[in-house]
Order: sequence, then structure tokens, then C-alpha cells
Amino acid sequence: MKVTYDPEADVLYILLREDAREADTEEIREGVTAAYDERGRVISLEYIGAAADGLVTDDTVRVAVVNYPGHARARA
Repeated sequence: MKVTYDPEADVLYILLREDAREADTEEIREGVTAAYDERGRVISLEYIGAAADGLVTDDTVRVAVVNYPGHARARA
């Protein structure tokens, strides 16, 4: 996993799978876009307005890792 933040644009980018190719994207809420691989697995998240929403303070990204039994979303 790789987390980057652009303070000028206030964009937080979380790359979950470096070896995967993007097949689809979806805005899951205003300012948050998820990218999916060909099997429907999330490979990255882009969060526009991260500092404005309190996820970044003084160039420190606030990330909590939680053990969540996720699954690939169904593709239509």
C-alpha cells in the first residue's frame, strides 16, 4: 500500500495494489473516487478535499487500519 498527499490540490491518494491495472472507476461519494481492477477489486482511492474534511493535519495523514473482511463488489 502506498499513500500520497498533494497539499496544493488537497488530494489524498491511496494505492492498494501496485501490480493491478485499472479497469473501472466510480465516484463513491462526492470527492471520493474508487478504482477497480478487472475482477472488481478496489485498487486505489482518490480523496479530494482530504484536509478540508480533517483527514490531513499539518501534512500528517490520519489513517486507521481496521481488520475488515471485505469482498469484491459485484460487477454488472
